Amino acid sequence: MEPGDPLEAPVPAPDRGGVFRRLLHLARVAVSYLTVLPIAPQEPVGPGDFAASRPFFPVAGLVVGLGWAGAAWVLHKAAVPPGVEGALLLAIPLLLTGFLHLDGLLDCADALLGSRPAARRLEILKDVHLGSFAFGVGALWMLGTWQTLCSRVDLRLLVLLPVLARALVAFWSAVFPYARGSGLPSRFGDSIPPVGWVFLAACCAPCLVLWPGESVVALLVQFVFAFFAARRLGGGLTGDVYGAMICLSESAALLVHIPWKGK
Repeated sequence: MEPGDPLEAPVPAPDRGGVFRRLLHLARVAVSYLTVLPIAPQEPVGPGDFAASRPFFPVAGLVVGLGWAGAAWVLHKAAVPPGVEGALLLAIPLLLTGFLHLDGLLDCADALLGSRPAARRLEILKDVHLGSFAFGVGALWMLGTWQTLCSRVDLRLLVLLPVLARALVAFWSAVFPYARGSGLPSRFGDSIPPVGWVFLAACCAPCLVLWPGESVVALLVQFVFAFFAARRLGGGLTGDVYGAMICLSESAALLVHIPWKGK
């Protein structure tokens, strides 16, 4: 073998710093997409970054959960009346997410309920106006969730439940195509790499181990709603559906978690 033969060239070491920066960038994309926290990515966001950021959806959930549990701990210590505590705890995740997921729930109520073709449902999802279904479903969801939060919920569940809900949404985004052919979430139909699935499973594990009943309920609610919405929208899902799935699954899990009379 002669000197300078390409086979003798040293193999370049992997750029671990570049990998870390890439992961941090994707985490920032996910958190900035799902919350109102001012941590926008420092680098330009490419069209493929939104799909690649899905395994980091639970990171956004952890941010919301820590704020939720932190507020609950302060309110517990301050001995705030249960009704007021429930109202404040209802407001915390709404504020941290910029009411994004609640907006999705309200839009889905107008679009998915009632009889109309799939194309018209997609138009309603983009309409900024609210109809009677949105007001009814929104009122019932807020009253039900407020009632569950009036009970003393385990602080660990408040931390981990948003993580679980967003990890499950990342899963459904890979199972169903996006219902529209354009928009940022339209890239979510791309596959998630194996390491992403491992990370999502690891994020679900703590909640599944500590509260299997609540976790299964959250999973079932998202499962049923995802198939219901896909059937109504012509086979795909949208960002509004993802938000509604988060709202409904978290509230259903909390409903199971609170103590019931007669147990």
